[in-house]
Amino acid sequence: QDRARLVEGSRVVELGAGSGISGIFALKRWRGIKEYSFTDCHGKVLHNLGHNVERNCVGWSVVREEPLEMVSEDSGTVARVMELNWEEFDEDTKLEADIILGADIVFDPRLLPSLVKTLAILIRRGAGCEAFLVCCVRNEETWQMFLGLLGQTGLSVNT
Repeated sequence: QDRARLVEGSRVVELGAGSGISGIFALKRWRGIKEYSFTDCHGKVLHNLGHNVERNCVGWSVVREEPLEMVSEDSGTVARVMELNWEEFDEDTKLEADIILGADIVFDPRLLPSLVKTLAILIRRGAGCEAFLVCCVRNEETWQMFLGLLGQTGLSVNT
């Protein structure tokens, strides 16, 4: 119940959505989401992601094919699949979030500065915006680098 209130009326952005399983679950479980943006940066991943969202969002209408945008007939929730390259993301990129989600996206040290920059921009852009990341610590050095970069940007971390 508390989790449902967390996302109710929210614009959710998922970073590195991959197959889309987390977002598809969220859309099916919590119907009060206003917008859900599945993001990734690889063409084949985005194609598969769009396919998965379309196949699993039964009763939703396709508003646009490319990039995929759908709307729920029941709730009016909008779901979109969009390309988002953290290395190219900047203050001019048009994307708003109340909640940022990410699962297993902290693994490549070369991408961490871009990931942290993306998080910082999105969080500062939205009043009360929060990010929830689920991470598997594969490499302690990479994890500490991520935490250090977050600290340098002034973002608070709860682990």
